[in-house]
Amino acid sequence: MAGCGAQPDDGTTRQRTARNRALTPAQQDSVRLLDEERAGARRDAELAAQLRPQLADWEEAWNRVIPGFQLDSLRWQKRDTLQVGPDDELRLADAALGSLTQRRWKLVFTPDRWLAVDPEFGRLFDAKGRLEGVEAAPSVIVYDFRARRRWILATGPVSNRPFAVTAWLGERRLVVAGWASWPGNTAKAMRPAVWIYDLSSLYRTTGMGPPVSEPEIMAHQAMFELLIRQRSAPGHRP
Repeated sequence: MAGCGAQPDDGTTRQRTARNRALTPAQQDSVRLLDEERAGARRDAELAAQLRPQLADWEEAWNRVIPGFQLDSLRWQKRDTLQVGPDDELRLADAALGSLTQRRWKLVFTPDRWLAVDPEFGRLFDAKGRLEGVEAAPSVIVYDFRARRRWILATGPVSNRPFAVTAWLGERRLVVAGWASWPGNTAKAMRPAVWIYDLSSLYRTTGMGPPVSEPEIMAHQAMFELLIRQRSAPGHRP
């Protein structure tokens, strides 16, 4: 009789149910990461090997927090143009060369010492190289003593120290490691991140790790600082 009994299921009912069911945050992240790969993001083991000497402690700290994490885990995005606005550039006076190259500031120099980056990510020096204070928002700040310029290459959120470590990859390439925001997932709203700045061609390349939570970010920072202290301790053997 029409209308009586269960209707046969040809499979479309289950498909509609699956399509209409809300995705969990983890499933949403998986979809977004897949879209990222479709847009061209790729892992790069060769690049990871190049970065490992400079980022060994940063990588090891993440491996302690997320077992199995490696620099090879990063998904490298397509490079984008490095743009520095007029408010992020300062002309340096001749006196800055003598002031900023003092050892007490502990800037990180290129082998030829014409470029330097501030590893504290936020100290502001005036045109003569005198310390003015600290930026409210952490920043990647580079000094070019040949061109007599200071550039702010990037600025991050105020909380949780988005930049952790920086190093030079030769004369004009800079690497910075930290974390980047990953909006859309309230539980895991951040990702480990590495940025490579090419100051010759003015390009930036970004590598992003798996989504992580704020407690995992805090645990990584604590572990990273512990590894640095252990490496700096008297009698430490590499």
